[in-house]
Formats: sequence, structure tokens, C-alpha cells
Amino acid sequence: MIENIFKQENLFYIFIVIVGLVLLSIIPMSLIVVGLLILLYGFVRIVSKRYIYQNSTNILSLIDGVVEAIDTQNSTTTIYCKTNLYRPYKALAPCDANMDIISYQKGANLPPFSYKANLLNEQIKVAFDDIEVKFLSGVCNLPIKHLISMKVSQGDELFVFIDGLAIVTFDNTKYNLKVKIKDKLIAGQTLLCEL
Repeated sequence: MIENIFKQENLFYIFIVIVGLVLLSIIPMSLIVVGLLILLYGFVRIVSKRYIYQNSTNILSLIDGVVEAIDTQNSTTTIYCKTNLYRPYKALAPCDANMDIISYQKGANLPPFSYKANLLNEQIKVAFDDIEVKFLSGVCNLPIKHLISMKVSQGDELFVFIDGLAIVTFDNTKYNLKVKIKDKLIAGQTLLCEL
């Protein structure tokens, strides 16, 4: 019986089974290592400092991400900026201004483009003088740090914002839009609009 198992034609199948068992033991370990490397990369990005292009006439991006949509109605323009999980960074002040907290709501972590996310997700609405920003938390976001009203400088760190939407609304008779849909954003460096 045992002699029949180790015949020449069966050795190939035995080899395949052994290689399969070895791969099954290696793959989970490699997935854990890759996950830890991604977390380490995110931590290094969050802790690192970044050069801010300060200019009093520019409104800079608050987050790292992509412009998903731009909505213009009458005299207001709204920019929908989606953050990327693989590029976590802090939310930064877009300009020198008095920051006022309009509203704060604790809530769920639904995908930010879903119908119920606007009602149920954690969110904070902030005004920087005449620019209004709504941070809408996504699925994998940390709790939004509750901010207080204060004077901020362009590029000041607000809180860590990993996943979600930053919805920027401004008066388009005063500011000129400088981004278009699918533009990549870098917090504190990409110009959203200018006077």
C-alpha cells in the first residue's frame, strides 16, 4: 500500500501538497507583516512635519486626498475632498483666520458618500472667517478631536483625519477656484482657491 503512494506518477502530487502547505503557513505571516508595515508608514506620515506654503491670499488644502466633486450654485462653490486611507495625515488650517465651531455631532462611521452618512456619521462644521468646512468622518476614521473656537494660522494642525470627506464652501465672487475634479490634494501645499 505504502509503495503505491510513492510511485513516480504520485510524487508530483505529493510535491504540490507539500508546497501548498508551506505556502499556507507563510502567507498569513506575510499578510501580518505587510499590515504592520502599512501601520508604521501611516504613523510616520502622521508624526512627520510638512513645509507649509503660507500666503495670506491663498486658501490651501486642509487634507491629503482627491477632489471628488465641485458644486457651484449662485455665489457659492463647494469642493468635496475625499481622504485616502493609504495617505493619512492631519487636517490643517487653510488660512489665517478666526476659527469658529458651528456644530459637532458624534455618530456612526458609514461610508462618507452613502445616503445616511450625512445624517448619522461623526462630523464637525467649522468656519474660518468666510470659508466654511464640514469634516464628515468615514469608515476607518479616528474620533474627531473636539475643537474650540480660536485664532489659527495657515497650516496649524487641527486633528488627525484618516478617512472621510472635507466639504469646503466659499464665496466664488470673492475667491477664484484653482482645482478641478480628480486633482490630488496635499494638506498645506495644494492651492484650493485664492483672492
